Amino acid sequence: MQAAYSPRAGGRRSALVGLLVAALATVAGCSFVDSSVSPSRSVSASSASSAGDRDEGFRRAVRDYTVEHVKAGGSYAAFERSLDDIARRHGISDWENDPNTWVGVGQGLARAGITGETLESYKTSLTSSDPARLRELQRGYDGERP
Repeated sequence: MQAAYSPRAGGRRSALVGLLVAALATVAGCSFVDSSVSPSRSVSASSASSAGDRDEGFRRAVRDYTVEHVKAGGSYAAFERSLDDIARRHGISDWENDPNTWVGVGQGLARAGITGETLESYKTSLTSSDPARLRELQRGYDGERP
């Protein structure tokens, strides 16, 4: 014998399915947007915003850690391990080749008051004299100078 269809049970089931879909969309990072807005515009705008926020947060964390590390006089190996941890927390998988790393390091060196030969020594050892890294580090350093 089959159970009779109950509109009340079907309504609860529909509500449950709707909640499940909304929850899965939220977990997947999706959002529902106004249908009058172009989906490609809303997705690209939110993606750019979240990527920009992530990059800015990562840069700030690298900058602040660089200041602490320089003032404490830690080793390069410890610095590198910490950069790896910071990157992981910010969803960055290739921090060595991410310009935000080197801009943040440059900002941190400037805030720590590093100048002259000491600055050149840090730049050489931290970037392994890589021209792209040096350029970004210098850009960050110059941007923090009064």
